[in-house]
Amino acid sequence: MSCEWKERAEDPVLSKSPHYQAPSVSSSLDDSNNESSSSNNNNNDDELELSSSLFISKRNFTSEQLAYYDGTVDETIPKRKVLVKESDNKKPVYLSLKGIVFDVSEATNFYGPGGPYESFAGRECGMALAKRNMYDASLLDEAVDSSLLNEKERTQLAEWIHKFQKVRCYPIMGRLVSSSQLPDPDRLLTKDDLLANDGTIHHHNNNKNDDDDNTGDDDDDDDVVIPEGYGTVPIYLGVDGTVFDVSFGGLEYYGKGCPYHPFAGKDVSRALAKMSLDVAEIDNCAVHDLNEKECKTLKDWKTSFQDKRKYPIVGQLNY
Repeated sequence: MSCEWKERAEDPVLSKSPHYQAPSVSSSLDDSNNESSSSNNNNNDDELELSSSLFISKRNFTSEQLAYYDGTVDETIPKRKVLVKESDNKKPVYLSLKGIVFDVSEATNFYGPGGPYESFAGRECGMALAKRNMYDASLLDEAVDSSLLNEKERTQLAEWIHKFQKVRCYPIMGRLVSSSQLPDPDRLLTKDDLLANDGTIHHHNNNKNDDDDNTGDDDDDDDVVIPEGYGTVPIYLGVDGTVFDVSFGGLEYYGKGCPYHPFAGKDVSRALAKMSLDVAEIDNCAVHDLNEKECKTLKDWKTSFQDKRKYPIVGQLNY
């Protein structure tokens, strides 16, 4: 097969650069006609938690990945394709509210470069909005801890999230997973550990009637087993001794029904080195007999996973 595999040839960020016409609005945090206007004072945290059932088909983000989506010019795009419009090389604008990642690109005059909330772009800003403080940088990127908020602040945050979801209808892109929720990158993993994280959404029926943050929006009483704070189940790939979780931006490649799903939950060092989707190569993790060119290819893939795709490292292979 061709060495120009889809993941290498088509970056999902660079393959589509949306161009939006933002509305003309006021920039004051207290202006009832702008982004901060309250929609329903009866919103509460329980209602917001239910919205996480939508995340099963969404991706996970690390804070480093989220930081990319700040609405600035992507200098790499002109090197890869001819631009139709000058604005086509601008990144989308994402931000996170209590771990929910929204695409706010249609409001670049608020959140994009030069906007009153530009410091929120590519960051978790739940605590800052709850406290109505856009100037304290220490509140940005801080995971929302409801125990540190008073009742008024919790209500304020609930109103913001409700407005983003139900009034502005900003697309939900996934969940921001904090560094404290990620596994230890130095832990030792086996082949069985890899296989247990192959992207399969497991269900078990326990007939519980709760509003757990990881509950699927199914017609039955099954609970979807998704790690706390995640948007979807992990997908582990072993590459040259290192284990990456490619659910952080690689669902369109390695998710169920996608072209490289056979790699999910496997040590695919040999298959990547040989640029092969042959089952025999996928199931064979031996790399001692690779030639010089194949070794370089494997090294390039590992570098791409770590430095370009920025998939988080979740462990090291131990066998």
